[in-house]
Amino acid sequence: MRRAIATLGLAAALVTSGCGDDGQTDATSGEAETSVAPAASDTSTAGGSSGAPDEAAVLAHLGAEDDVVTLDDGTRCEIAAVATSAAQVGTYEDAGDTVAKTPDGSVGVTIAGAEAAACQAELTQLLAGLESAS
Repeated sequence: MRRAIATLGLAAALVTSGCGDDGQTDATSGEAETSVAPAASDTSTAGGSSGAPDEAAVLAHLGAEDDVVTLDDGTRCEIAAVATSAAQVGTYEDAGDTVAKTPDGSVGVTIAGAEAAACQAELTQLLAGLESAS
């Protein structure tokens, strides 16, 4: 019985730790916080290698400055988190976060702020180019 309760508690902690950014800012800097998805037990890509780009490479590919991607029309897309495995992408999607991802779902970013829905399609297109580069 104790084991079942402990397991349930651990599962609940894992689920809530995977939730995305709620759009709040860091009280000390006033900037939007960026988090990295929790480590997944299987971080390999579909091809069986762990050649997924890291957070910095994903942000650089998107042209993010201070975790913000500015689209051609001036829309500011706030990147709340970077997911570098399909398991991490799935965790954010299951939590209801707005996620832009590569076509194979192996890499993605969560998008915070009022423009999240407007940014999703554009960032998904940008991430499609990352798949061939990884």
